[in-house]
Amino acid sequence: MNVLIIGNYIRQIVESAYKSGFNVYSISYFNDRDLYLYSRDVKAYLKDIIETRSLFEKRDDVRRFFEKSLEEFLSKYKIDIVVPKVNEEYIERICSKYGVKVIGNDYKILRKLQDKIFIYNFCEEVGIRVPKFFSDLSGVDFKRKIIVKPRYGSGGYFIRFVENITKLPK
Repeated sequence: MNVLIIGNYIRQIVESAYKSGFNVYSISYFNDRDLYLYSRDVKAYLKDIIETRSLFEKRDDVRRFFEKSLEEFLSKYKIDIVVPKVNEEYIERICSKYGVKVIGNDYKILRKLQDKIFIYNFCEEVGIRVPKFFSDLSGVDFKRKIIVKPRYGSGGYFIRFVENITKLPK
């Protein structure tokens, strides 16, 4: 069975699929040398690029790379299953065009999981203890340092440590 694994930080998944007996193909952001040990073909965004911009800054370029590469691999190889480690709508669209099954969580569910307020409320609902959380800071008198995160997103982008709440921009 031919499996295509696509995304960031996929080395472990590629190795596991290979050791499980699958014919593995991989499309990755990083150009991990191990991917070449375990994959029949590898396409990596950073293969010929020395990049100084953060992954967040070039997310549109990377998205286009993944989308174009996915289309290329599905037209070039007989892929049975795609395992995405990127959360994008185009994966389902392109795979359905080629009749290829996508396994893993639906991108809509993964988007919901990037909402920190949803996660906080869910954790409270099921009894998982979480740190004190405020979605609205107006009128709150902080005597301690706090961590400020954007409501949506993952990967640690735009997280700030604030020592004085009065110096936090609106």
